Order: sequence, then C-alpha cells, then structure tokens
Amino acid sequence: MKNVKFIGGNQTWFLAVNYFDPFGKGEKYQADRRSALQSRQFDADESLDISEYYGEVEIAGFPANRVKIDANRQIVIRSALKSEVDWERLGIPDTSAWKMMAGLNPDCEATVFSIPDPSEDGYEAAMAELAILRSGGFIGR
Repeated sequence: MKNVKFIGGNQTWFLAVNYFDPFGKGEKYQADRRSALQSRQFDADESLDISEYYGEVEIAGFPANRVKIDANRQIVIRSALKSEVDWERLGIPDTSAWKMMAGLNPDCEATVFSIPDPSEDGYEAAMAELAILRSGGFIGR
C-alpha cells in the first residue's frame, strides 16, 4: 500500500492493516487482532486520503497522522482519551459515542472514525459532547 485515496461514500469502510478473520471468535481472535494492529511497519511515504470520502469509516492500525481527513466528516480519537478524560466531571455519560470509540481499539495509539451523520439518533448529543471535548483540548479540530 502506498498512497491510497478513498472517494465517494455509499458503503462503510473498516480498515485495519493486516487485520485477521473478522468473523473469528474468542481470545485467539482478539490476540491475533492485537498482534496484527501492532506489528505492521509502514514506509515513510505511505498515506491515506479520506478527505473526500463521505461514508462511514474506521481506520485502525495505520498511523493517524498519515491519514488526511476532512474535519467536518472524520475525526481522530486517541485511545488514551478513555483514561485521560474525567468524563463524569465534564458531564459526558459513560454511554458517550466518543468514550466508546476511544476504547474500541486500545492497542492502537489512535483510530480515525467518521463523525456521526446528522440523521442518526443521538447526533445532537454527540456533537454537544464533541464540543466539550474540543474546548477542553482533548480532541483537535
């Protein structure tokens, strides 16, 4: 993989570099997945450009700083966010999409996700929580 660009958006993308059988079960699957997400080395010129992609996306195991995003459609969530943020003090519930996203790929430094679509249930609450996280400096723009 060198420089890959995703354009369009009528399907959902989950990209985990060297990802193992997505239908696997149990601890071996989880261990294999963790190993795959941690083991891949990337050339300095490898990158992804999803800035013109408007579908749902999750990119794990690829350096987030090499993913060109459109900040209105995609967001980088660091895994450390789950433990760094005092969610209760900020008034953000445990069921927050942002907290769940931060814990989804704990073996990756960061994961790129799509921002919820305005037509989704809970969109307004999610965007209010995102504003709180951004104003606190936990998530960049």
